[in-house]
Amino acid sequence: MICSFITGIAKRLQGKFEAFRAQKLSIFYRGIIERGQKVLDLGSGSGHIAQQIIKDHDAEVTCVDVVNYNRTNLSLVIYDGRNLPLKDASFDVVLLFFVLHHASDPIQVLKESVRTLRVGGTIIILEDIYNGRFGCLAIKILDRIYNQSLDHVATPFCFRNAEEWERVFAGSNLAIASKRFFRCLYPPTIRNVQFVLTK
Repeated sequence: MICSFITGIAKRLQGKFEAFRAQKLSIFYRGIIERGQKVLDLGSGSGHIAQQIIKDHDAEVTCVDVVNYNRTNLSLVIYDGRNLPLKDASFDVVLLFFVLHHASDPIQVLKESVRTLRVGGTIIILEDIYNGRFGCLAIKILDRIYNQSLDHVATPFCFRNAEEWERVFAGSNLAIASKRFFRCLYPPTIRNVQFVLTK
């Protein structure tokens, strides 16, 4: 009973944190997403980022994930993690915010993102990256604690450094329009990177 009470409090706090985080992450699509565009939030999680995009840009957002973690009133498409049940070239922007390292086959997820993106469209990717062996170990531990303890999110640890991601994108015929590094609340051996890619 005590454990379930504590878990309930943790989930409520996580919901508030996710809403706060969605507001902070808005800087990574500001100036890219335009009013009324069709946006795919792939790996939408709690749905708070999609909700924030609708509020900020009046965009048409489709939320997709492999499991229902949705904490909003937005509709959610569940898929098998490999083949999106969505038409080719149907979105102006695809978001992959801290998603690819959770996928058992991140390259397949990226391929499907490209397929659903119109020519000239944009993919915005945020990822955790690390420096050295300690950074690799630290990022795996933190990922497991945060994702497994509350929502049992898959943690296959498909982390790469920035250069490795760049090679993946080149193999998917995507051009890197911009890249920038930033830092969340992580130790110095872990950083984050934003890639803006065009098809």
